[in-house]
Amino acid sequence: MAIDRSIKRVVARNGQVYFYQRGKRISYKKGIVKFLKDNENKIQELGEQAFPKITEKEKTSLKRSQAAKDRYFYDDGKGKRKYVDKGYMALLKATKLSQFDTKQRNLAKYADPVSNMRFFPRYSDILRAVTTEYLRNQDIFKDFEVREGRFKDKNTRKISPTIESLTDIAELIGAKSPFANFKVSYIDFDGEEIAGAKRTMNFIVKFQNLIMGKITNTLQSLGVLTRFLYRPIINPKNKTIVFDFTDISNQTFEELLAFEANRQKVTRTNTGGITIANKYKGVIIEMDFS
Repeated sequence: MAIDRSIKRVVARNGQVYFYQRGKRISYKKGIVKFLKDNENKIQELGEQAFPKITEKEKTSLKRSQAAKDRYFYDDGKGKRKYVDKGYMALLKATKLSQFDTKQRNLAKYADPVSNMRFFPRYSDILRAVTTEYLRNQDIFKDFEVREGRFKDKNTRKISPTIESLTDIAELIGAKSPFANFKVSYIDFDGEEIAGAKRTMNFIVKFQNLIMGKITNTLQSLGVLTRFLYRPIINPKNKTIVFDFTDISNQTFEELLAFEANRQKVTRTNTGGITIANKYKGVIIEMDFS
């Protein structure tokens, strides 16, 4: 007769949950894993309702279990399954795995379609590949664009400010981004590094407001669409992202802008575009005037 290896879940009067296997009580950690696995289809259909009198602890375990299903991992059958950092996966999807649909969650199964050699024979090969591919393809992870405008109304000819959201930047360093566990910092005009994703976002907003003010003061009669192209430095091994605003010019932004406007003869009647890429180390500023 086959031994019944199924997990039995019991909720005590005090709300405590116990798990039993073959008539013997087992630890919660071991029991919840087995229970979730045995009832996978039922949980997929009913969610929390699959748990009679579900506890807060079980809700947390369920959420973690469901989140883990969406994560990529490494399992070659020789050892314990290891999950792959979301930031690493974002880099790999844009480089080494760009030719695949990446529905396969186990990185141990990815191989060269010609030679059939595995991309990652060992778990340690993942970080090696991430670092190598990033260095080869840095341009893919540059030019995070943010736009701000100061446009003339066609009827009144008045100039009014507008701004587009920092979507590109938020997707890179926001709480829900693949790089959420990377340490984010920025380097200010004087070369001092300040840590923190929120501080970095706040500085970017202040920086853009500062530049828009300088543009307005320098070329007062013109409407302008400004593109800020940020080139952050990503270090996969140390899990860091750095935005660099170091001032690399002896001239002020206004002086550089006025020089380019004069050189290209940008006026109210002769509009055009100006790019300043030699003022702030990790930022390119493109302006279209009207």
